[in-house]
Amino acid sequence: MRILAAMMKHETNSFSPVPTGMARFEAWGLYRDAAAIAAYRGTAMPVSAYFDLAEAHGAEIVCPVIAEAMPSGLVE
Repeated sequence: MRILAAMMKHETNSFSPVPTGMARFEAWGLYRDAAAIAAYRGTAMPVSAYFDLAEAHGAEIVCPVIAEAMPSGLVE
């Protein structure tokens, strides 16, 4: 069994004049594939618990992307 897990984390402030483009995610935390799993495994983030639960049930984890950006304006 394969399970897909992904995460996007951003606090949008509609009053902020700073748009949230891909560069803001790249600066704060953008990980793909195996690097995403390695970066978040063993952390206090919910996606880490998903990794643990999936593996405890014998599932293969597929994680195409995990992205976080600093609080700012609307996501482009």
